Amino acid sequence: MLDNTPGHPPKLEDVQSELKEDTFLPPNTTSLLQSMDQEVIATFRAYYLHQSFQEVIEQMDTSGVSLNEYWKDTTILKATDNIKMAREEVTVSCMKGV
Repeated sequence: MLDNTPGHPPKLEDVQSELKEDTFLPPNTTSLLQSMDQEVIATFRAYYLHQSFQEVIEQMDTSGVSLNEYWKDTTILKATDNIKMAREEVTVSCMKGV
């Protein structure tokens, strides 16, 4: 059984001739079947949303911008900074607990 990762060779027979049958999982089901993925993704999302909304509220309070103005000024750099901060919040003990 294989997931739909693009790194798998398109023709597995070329790689392993004794392979009898290959079964691919439906797209986007790996995280549903692997509980560690579910917990890590959920934890990361919670930290990301917390970081993003904390920044929105801070900007609205300090500079008086509206929510629409904030989202219009959001850049990919801001989003990647929030991703980095959220990733740093996911601790080793969290990963081991999952």
